[in-house]
Amino acid sequence: MGKSLADLGFKDLVSAEDRLALEAKGLPKAVYTCFFTDPEMNETEHCGFTDETSSGPYFVANTPVALDGNINPTSEPGDPMQLTIRVFDGETGKPISGARIEPYTVDAKGEYYPYAPGFAEDFDDIRMRATLLADTVGVAVAHSIVPAPYENRRRHIHYYFSAPGYLPFFTQSYWADDPAAAGDPIDRNTEPCRTIEFIDIDGVSTGTFDVYMRPDTGTN
Repeated sequence: MGKSLADLGFKDLVSAEDRLALEAKGLPKAVYTCFFTDPEMNETEHCGFTDETSSGPYFVANTPVALDGNINPTSEPGDPMQLTIRVFDGETGKPISGARIEPYTVDAKGEYYPYAPGFAEDFDDIRMRATLLADTVGVAVAHSIVPAPYENRRRHIHYYFSAPGYLPFFTQSYWADDPAAAGDPIDRNTEPCRTIEFIDIDGVSTGTFDVYMRPDTGTN
C-alpha cells in the first residue's frame, strides 16, 4: 500500500501543481510515492521479479550516460565503491542487453544533489548520479563512493530501470548486516536479492546486484 512522503515524515519539496507539471513533462509518478511491498517470489532459483520500492523525492531524469560507469563524475570524496549490476528477464533468466540503469545516491555527508526532483537539463549542479547502459550480456559496472546513511534511512542506492519490452520501475538496494535497517521505515520487507554483500578488494567496496525485470505484456 502506498504512503505519501509526508506520512513518513519527509519534507515535501514539490507542490501539487509542480508535480503535475513534472509528470506532464514525463517524470515518473513513482517519484512521489513510497511503497511498502512484500517480496513476490516465483519458483525459479532467483528471488523473483525485483520489487519496486520508493524512488524518494529526488529522482532526476535524463542524466548523462556514463560510458565508463562513473556515477560520481565530480569526484566527491569518500570511500570507493564498485557495483556490478546484472539485469535479467525475470521470466526466462536471459540477460537484457541495453537495459537503461539510472542509479543515484547521497554523498559521504548524506546530501543529494540536486535537492529536488526534475530533469537534468533544469539543474546546474548534478552529482552522485548518472545513466548506465547494460552491455550485450546485461551487465553494467558502476563506480562511485559509499553513500552515507542519513536521518532514519539505512545506507542505500536508488535506481530507475527501463528497457524496451519491460515494465520500468524504481527500486533500492541495501548493505547486508546494516544495523540501521531495523529503524528504516521504508521498504521494510526487502527481499534477499536487494541486500548486497560488499567485500573489500584492494580498498574498494565491491558487490554485485542482480535485477530481474518484469516483461510488459500489455495487460497491466
